[in-house]
Amino acid sequence: MSATVSTRIPPPLPDLLLVGGTPYFSPYPSPRPHFARAWNALGGRVLYVEVGGPAAFYRERLRQSGGEEPVQDRPGLFVWRFEKFLGLPYSYPDFTRRWNLQFRLPALKRMLERIGFADDRFVALYYGWWWAEWMEGLRASHHVYDCVDEHRAYPDFDGNPDRAAYVWEQEVRMLERTDLLLATSPALLDDRIEHVNAWRYLPHAVDLEAYAPCIDSMLPEPGDLELLPQPRAMVMGTLTAKLDFGALEHLAAAMPAGSVVLVGPPGRGVKPRAMDARLKWLGPKPAVMLPSYFAYAQAGMIPLLPTPFNYGSSPLKLLEYLAAGLPVVASRNPVTEEMAQAAPGVFLADSAAEFPEALRLALEAGERLGRAEIRKAVEGRSYAARALELAEALAAPVESAESAESGTPA
Repeated sequence: MSATVSTRIPPPLPDLLLVGGTPYFSPYPSPRPHFARAWNALGGRVLYVEVGGPAAFYRERLRQSGGEEPVQDRPGLFVWRFEKFLGLPYSYPDFTRRWNLQFRLPALKRMLERIGFADDRFVALYYGWWWAEWMEGLRASHHVYDCVDEHRAYPDFDGNPDRAAYVWEQEVRMLERTDLLLATSPALLDDRIEHVNAWRYLPHAVDLEAYAPCIDSMLPEPGDLELLPQPRAMVMGTLTAKLDFGALEHLAAAMPAGSVVLVGPPGRGVKPRAMDARLKWLGPKPAVMLPSYFAYAQAGMIPLLPTPFNYGSSPLKLLEYLAAGLPVVASRNPVTEEMAQAAPGVFLADSAAEFPEALRLALEAGERLGRAEIRKAVEGRSYAARALELAEALAAPVESAESAESGTPA
């Protein structure tokens, strides 16, 4: 069920409207711009609709391009930013979301017309759960929903049942208008399949080229990392409330030697602190520096709290650690369990108490296998491979809800 390396000649790719993307021109790596560039590199034109995150990167690129929208990043790849209205979050409550989307839809149609996207001749790919109005108002050949999170269980909801019910209601509206559902975790398919006609399990991809220097060349060791004793178990990325910091503190206290290292900015409400001499937070780092930190770590860590949101997650860091040749210790969920069965460098923990032993096994595997061998587990998980999987799903029969119930292919 996972993406594989493909040497096939790609089918002619249709125009792609990618809706709900993170800031395209940001220097920080993000999967959605990678996917847009991969689709474009395979011959398909793309209009990338940027939503949320800092606007400064887009505005600067817009200024450099003379103010003409959409901004063209490269031949056939265009970017347009969907701005929020101050004081009017487009996701909640319902009347605000509807008004905001309907207000912006004519502008989007003008962008599509300006770059020559014809009605019924482009694919619309959506991230997020709130785009039903655009699905109703856009004449796409296919409306595709790439479901990457258990949206109704967002940590920010704090268990609010009204907010969760509202999100699920809107997501079902989207699912009922979806021609193809993609899901990055089997857990996300469980109760969504009944609302769609066609679906495909399509795991995340990774920027293999970015992490190749961790294996193929010598990188300078960062000065703040050089001071910390080895072995170094690293948590890389935004430090959000979904992480199990208690497990990290337990691990640091139980380690006979070495360091637990946190690298990345704190998320909302998170205040990293050194609870033990072996637990160190080094703060956020520029994206260009991240491979150097991976290169001088000995294991990657993915400690997740046992929540519904985390059960449905497909951690990108799992692929990034493996692409850098690092063995991984991760909390168990359907995706990490699937990867542990396929990759010799992945070890699972079901509780905070199991992390020390899992790390010991991971470090032994790292020494025994070496980085190049560990990296092989993700060599087929490029963004080009994921783009090909989607193109083939659009051009050929895909799994349907009926086939899922009968156990037979569609």
